[in-house]
Amino acid sequence: MLGNEVCSVCGDKASGFHYNVLSCEGCKGFFRRSVIKGAQYVCKNGGKCEMDMYMRRKCQECRLRKCQEAGMREQYVLSEEQIRLKKLKKQEDDQARTVVVRPNPPQPPSPSHQLTPEQLNMIEKLVAAQQQCNQRSFTDRLKVTPWPQVPDPNNREARQQRFAHFTELAIISVQEIVDFAKQLPGFRELTREDQIALLKTSTIEVMLLETSRRYNPEIESITFLKDLSYNRDDFAKAGAALDRRIIANPRNKQEL
Repeated sequence: MLGNEVCSVCGDKASGFHYNVLSCEGCKGFFRRSVIKGAQYVCKNGGKCEMDMYMRRKCQECRLRKCQEAGMREQYVLSEEQIRLKKLKKQEDDQARTVVVRPNPPQPPSPSHQLTPEQLNMIEKLVAAQQQCNQRSFTDRLKVTPWPQVPDPNNREARQQRFAHFTELAIISVQEIVDFAKQLPGFRELTREDQIALLKTSTIEVMLLETSRRYNPEIESITFLKDLSYNRDDFAKAGAALDRRIIANPRNKQEL
């Protein structure tokens, strides 16, 4: 985060993305408590309160509705038991990955494996370019159409909003690839026709590889822009489907 973002619900200083929405700690906690308790609030003004830092303490119904309209998703709220089980599973996974290996005596690196100054400089440039593109994409996520929160999954307008949400995420991914390519040494020295040809023939493959890397087979979800996760049902609600090559076993990724 850049440090100057504001909460999408009340306008206070945001602390990060919580339950799919850029929000402050107060609205994050309020939404979690409301979902866990299944709270039902009543507005004294007929649900017409303008939500801000002052009114958020006065009207809980309008505050909860504003959280939902901003895109907060109830399915992202975990109960205390779910959090406990998640931590326990992580500890078990960490222990399973821990392997005791007898350390080998240090050996001088082989001259053939040492990187040249030119290679090190190239790596630094590529890493810097990727970080810059990621930062720009993280900022652009604020412009993405919010994920609708409606009880009817077949609602036509909500379905269109979900499709627009995924489409805009894809546009951000494509723009990130183009921006990164422009910073590659030698790319701008090519003719414009060659640049376009390279991008046209490789962008889809790069997107598939990147999306496959972000796929979590344990919960069958894909994460975009660091913490926006979507499962099969989310894609289905938007009228889309996961490419079979994305969800294939990692050993079969050579198909890409």
